[in-house]
Amino acid sequence: MSSSRHVYQLPPCPAWDVEGTESWLTDQAAAGLMLAKDGFFAGFATFERTEPQTVRYRLEAAPKPVSFWADDGGKPDPEAENLNAAYGWEYVASRGQFYIYRTNSPEARELNTDPKVQAIALDLVRKRERGNCLNLLFWTLFYPVLGMRGGILLVAVEVGSWFFLWTFLLVLWFFLRSLAGLLYLRKLRKKLASGEAPDHRRDWRKPIARHRLATLALILVCGAWAAVALHLWSNEVMDVYKQPLTDQAQLPFATMADFLPGDWQRADMNWTNTIERRTDWLAPDMIHFNESGSISLGDGRSLQGGLIIDYYEARTDWLAHWLFLDLQRAAKRTRDYEVLPAVEVGADETAAYQEYFPTLLIRQGNKVLQAVFYQTSPNYTMPREQWGRVLADSIQ
Repeated sequence: MSSSRHVYQLPPCPAWDVEGTESWLTDQAAAGLMLAKDGFFAGFATFERTEPQTVRYRLEAAPKPVSFWADDGGKPDPEAENLNAAYGWEYVASRGQFYIYRTNSPEARELNTDPKVQAIALDLVRKRERGNCLNLLFWTLFYPVLGMRGGILLVAVEVGSWFFLWTFLLVLWFFLRSLAGLLYLRKLRKKLASGEAPDHRRDWRKPIARHRLATLALILVCGAWAAVALHLWSNEVMDVYKQPLTDQAQLPFATMADFLPGDWQRADMNWTNTIERRTDWLAPDMIHFNESGSISLGDGRSLQGGLIIDYYEARTDWLAHWLFLDLQRAAKRTRDYEVLPAVEVGADETAAYQEYFPTLLIRQGNKVLQAVFYQTSPNYTMPREQWGRVLADSIQ
């Protein structure tokens, strides 16, 4: 990309590649492209068109974290900048955890004449990069897993297993990039500690196509991921999948109308009597069901209340078992969780607990059903074993 005065390029090497960056910037100057002041932004480099010049660029390890949000704007201390200027070196920009200086004077001495001293300065960058790598691994991988408390499969099918896998691979990509930087800095540090000077004229052209392709791919993948994440979040907030419940809905499980013979009347409430149905590769049929109403029993009594069901038809029995355990773990994290006496409903797995209201968790084969049934009748209460058996029989 270019304009009449400026040229914008993707760097051919990562920010931590000291030797490659120095060599590339030097060759750019020889081609009439000088790095602009503070010329690195959002992964791109900005160059100004000039006459071809012989310029030396050097990267200096920053003694403190480099960040745009820092008090100094990510620039070196004025004292250090002035001292280097006295030796003929001009501060230009920062990239990653390095300050970039340049000089067009052949008499200017090297910024760092002792490789072993450079190795010590590089240790600070390595320490920060190691911390960044560990933070990335913890906050984007381990912390979410800890937050799920084992409910990985439940989260995956709810957000979409394809999106969950996409997120994991993206995190892994960032981690491997960070790890590659650590390995390079370790290798460079050993080189400097042995007294060998950096190769300021290393050939940077060999990996250029691979690095730029990987960088472009990462930008596109991250952009697409952010757009999809925003779309999924918007759908969730706007309740796109939630629909009003009708008598024509075809359901793979029993409802309140099936609990007892009598005159069923659905309550007229806006916040209930809804159904949300989705599909996922791991769970081809998922239903979130919410209804409330009453059954008149004909003797002056009535069954009143509401039924909330989370239903999953998993691809295999063992995935259903995993979902069963994840739902149990999720329930245990609630403040009002209390184990209730087990009920025998003739299913492969059952669990009963109090989670605000009495809840039954039932697995039959590859089907899992979590039912919350709250009763508000003043003159009749249906036993858990009775309504639980109706639900278990309906998913046989």
